[in-house]
Amino acid sequence: MSGDGSVRAWPEFQQRWSELRNVLLSSDLTRGFSYNVPPLERIVEEVCADECAVMRSGIKSSSFDLTDISGELRRRSAAEALRTRFVLAHFDLHRSFGAPGQLFEGLEEQWVEPWRAQLRSHGFTFDRVFSILFAAGPHSATNYHMDFTHQLAWQQYGDKHWHALNEPDRWTTKALRYDTKSMLQLSKPAAVGARDIYTVVQRPGSALWNPQATPHWVETFSEPALTLTLVHAGLRLHGRLCPHEQEREDELLTVRVPSLAAAGLLSSRSSERARY
Repeated sequence: MSGDGSVRAWPEFQQRWSELRNVLLSSDLTRGFSYNVPPLERIVEEVCADECAVMRSGIKSSSFDLTDISGELRRRSAAEALRTRFVLAHFDLHRSFGAPGQLFEGLEEQWVEPWRAQLRSHGFTFDRVFSILFAAGPHSATNYHMDFTHQLAWQQYGDKHWHALNEPDRWTTKALRYDTKSMLQLSKPAAVGARDIYTVVQRPGSALWNPQATPHWVETFSEPALTLTLVHAGLRLHGRLCPHEQEREDELLTVRVPSLAAAGLLSSRSSERARY
């Protein structure tokens, strides 16, 4: 690990990909990222117009805010929207905007597929890797939550401040980590103080790795920001899920097939998964 906390090379990434800690990735890992993103105003205008876009208030708070402001945001021009507080998300860029002539033409070929190839060449497999988008106005936030997939965030416009916990296991439990419904219904523990938090500032062009089940919250300050993000479903290194996803898989197996756990077969099943 470098002095600034970033991950510099693939062997280190292979060691640290499953830690509950947000880290920047060096250019050695992201050198294949060559996509030229469209202008910010065009992105906000076209994504807001799409029926699958999600628009939230962006109010900074201790918990995830789900207030829908789509009607209000769509009444504004993109230039006006970018001067106000909001959070905009879209969870299927390729299907909605990836065709020739569309907003994100070339994104799949120039960014997503090269990253998939990099993962495969370093021992990773996955069920799916796909692109999503997050934009935010100035002084906006995506409040305290955990994500149930591994995510790679590539910053395009503005700065984002990622805040997370130095000792995540002190503040989370196994039950929270495998309950996907609760991950967006959390509140930052009231006892969390300044010494319990670290912050990673992500500037344009930088890439950040956000491992599954890492408690965190993200803020903008004086300017709007936009991030392209890759979601990794079923990510495995040499056939193994990260420990926290394996926890969830084992819990689901226990719930769905209780007779296996009662018969002592759960641990054998888990061990078999770990071997491959």
